[in-house]
Amino acid sequence: MKIKFFTLLYSLLILSFVGCAPFSKKVTLNDHTYLNSESINKLNGTYEINASKIIYKSSRDNKTKIFENDSVDKYYNLFHFVKTENQELRADSIKNLIKKYDVRIEVLDKKKISFSLLKNNLKVDSSIVNYKIKNDGYIYLKNKNFKSNWVPILCGNFSINRTRLSLNNENSLILNNSNYFHGAILVIIGDSRSFKFEGRYNRKK
Repeated sequence: MKIKFFTLLYSLLILSFVGCAPFSKKVTLNDHTYLNSESINKLNGTYEINASKIIYKSSRDNKTKIFENDSVDKYYNLFHFVKTENQELRADSIKNLIKKYDVRIEVLDKKKISFSLLKNNLKVDSSIVNYKIKNDGYIYLKNKNFKSNWVPILCGNFSINRTRLSLNNENSLILNNSNYFHGAILVIIGDSRSFKFEGRYNRKK
């Protein structure tokens, strides 16, 4: 009986953190258009892998910052948000060769969307992600939003990562990301931090 009680209590604690990565109305470039089931195919196309403009806010300094063009860090490359592990892309990023890459997006059906990593116009990697269209006009990606190590809250950590997509009036891609991390040892010592980001990725074709 006690085991069931603590299992239920632990599950409720985990669920209470699920909403800890909301998107911010203040961290936005204010130029996204409304997408729905009829217009979602407008996302189809090839985009530059580097953002042309970003806005972000971290809980570490709680300051909103904006960067454009060459001042944008390569960490914010488009493919990173849908598939974090790609050794070739990582190596070329270090060598400052990331401009060889583009990302092609294709809506496959009502539930799945494809992201292809192109190097000199040849596909070198891809990722298929489930998605959901919401009433706010964004496409929400379901790409392993919740990750944990050890026993979250009690002795371990977990992260909640959310990503959504839209377009702006120039048909460039708008990517909105919100991340929340929490770590603790026996509940007592905790480390929580959040990061919110929005980037604009220019369409190539």
